[in-house]
Amino acid sequence: MLGPRSVIVATAALSIVPGAAADSAAAWGWNVSGQATVPASTGPVRAVAGGYYHSLAVRSDGTVAAWGFNGNGQCNVPSTLSSVVAVAGGKECSMALRADGTIVVWGGTGYGEGNVPAGLLAKSIAAGDYHALAIRTTGSVVAWGLNTSGQATVPATLGAAKSISAGSCHSLAVQTTGRVVAWGCDTAGQCAVPPTLTGVVQVAAGESHSVAARSTGAVVAWGSNAQGQCAVPAGLGFARQVAAGAQHTLVLLEGGDVVAFGSNAYGQCSVPGTLGIAAGIAAGSYHSLADLQGVSNAFCLGDLNLDRAVDGDDLGRLLSSWGPAPDSPADLTRDGVVDGDDLGQMLGAWGPCG
Repeated sequence: MLGPRSVIVATAALSIVPGAAADSAAAWGWNVSGQATVPASTGPVRAVAGGYYHSLAVRSDGTVAAWGFNGNGQCNVPSTLSSVVAVAGGKECSMALRADGTIVVWGGTGYGEGNVPAGLLAKSIAAGDYHALAIRTTGSVVAWGLNTSGQATVPATLGAAKSISAGSCHSLAVQTTGRVVAWGCDTAGQCAVPPTLTGVVQVAAGESHSVAARSTGAVVAWGSNAQGQCAVPAGLGFARQVAAGAQHTLVLLEGGDVVAFGSNAYGQCSVPGTLGIAAGIAAGSYHSLADLQGVSNAFCLGDLNLDRAVDGDDLGRLLSSWGPAPDSPADLTRDGVVDGDDLGQMLGAWGPCG
């Protein structure tokens, strides 16, 4: 039976790399297979991801750490894997995106999760239970793996995307226009995107719910709300990132605080009061993770797409917001307008985040 709903209940035990309060991974929630116990060997990290019963982190040197359930080899990181910029966890497999755009998959791949399309060069990846998504370097979306509910059949009208996420058996993508497209199973309305939803910058897919972060900082959620996973708290604040577990939702606020709501059966919504400032979040099915970065470099000023680098993608977003824009994250100087002052701030922070 599922547990109570929760919003920011700061009572959970926190697992964090010993002696490393910054640039480290933190985890809390269900720990039946050790998925919420961060190994001391993980070291400094720059990204985290959650699978069903396992967890992943990209170390600052571009290697990958994995821990938790390993019954399908999902934690057996290939010894030669390097230059990784992002990771994703499925139900039985793990995925890594390398700096050259290639994708590596390991673990259980009985449903075709390991059948990465030949020649694929990607800039973003996502893993569902048994299917996978990627945004090509050209902007188009490709999917593979289990397709019993159409979750791996990308709509022909989708076009270029800037964010993707894979749920248990549904998929989400944000078009460059800021509109959300959903496909796959729709048993609880998780693919019923609100028709008025616009200005979306990032999405997250749970078991049977969907979440979107808008450029205004607002969070919108739809689909199953049986455990309160779509009950966005009033007065939440400016959201920089969202993540979705099986029946819970995480939000990373602009100042680095993490908010959680939905099922708290395993403490996955009990954000530890000692967590500190986060720069990234991720959700496993019943556990939660954060990438802690310390006060001085919690966020890269100008890193609008949260990829830990200020580059051409961020510049494009800033230019597309040019002019009066009081609620835009591109308004770096917070003066209500995106202009040359903001451009100067961005160019001053150009390059990888520290």
